[in-house]
Amino acid sequence: MQGADTMQQQNFQHSQPYAVAAYPRVTNNMQPNFAHKPVLALGICQVIDGVLTLIVSAVTIGFGYIGFGVFGLGCGVLFIVTGSFGIASSMMKTNCLIITTMVFAIISTCVGAILCIIGILGVVVNMGESCDTNWYRDTVDDCKRMTNTSIAVHALLLIFSIAEMGFAIPTSIFCCRTVCCGKETSCQPPVYQQQTPMAGGEMVAPNTQFTPGVVQL
Repeated sequence: MQGADTMQQQNFQHSQPYAVAAYPRVTNNMQPNFAHKPVLALGICQVIDGVLTLIVSAVTIGFGYIGFGVFGLGCGVLFIVTGSFGIASSMMKTNCLIITTMVFAIISTCVGAILCIIGILGVVVNMGESCDTNWYRDTVDDCKRMTNTSIAVHALLLIFSIAEMGFAIPTSIFCCRTVCCGKETSCQPPVYQQQTPMAGGEMVAPNTQFTPGVVQL
């Protein structure tokens, strides 16, 4: 009798329904939870910032700062490419484009910091230049005009570099958050499904839609 009672109790316990947590999977290499709207806006801003950087860098080369101007041109191209990837990733929402955007955003942040430092140095050096003792200028007026223009150009590139860092850093954060939490991780709420054991150890789960994060028995 005791053995029969124990067997009945075990069968009763195994027949009780219980909840199983299942984390949603990302299919087709897509990230539906990607913050595409802010990334799209940031990408457009980066493209505009890159175009302006190209224009000012070309003017800088015309004033004789060839090295700085060429570096500025490279920065402008990089900013445009980064923004373009941001726009593409916000539309396609694929892992490949999101990761590529994140990498380019990090690179643009580092390059923008270098351009920022060079811009600060250019402004400081030109502000300390004395046109009265400058022997390679034709006249003092030409010296002052060239110096003021150079200060303005370096200041503009400084502003554009700071703006690019302000655009690239949030972009990399949005992309990193999606890449780290967009797959089967604890960042997404689990889906709890009811399963009832039956004879032979088979599990039966009802074909029911469940709300993520809510236990349903």
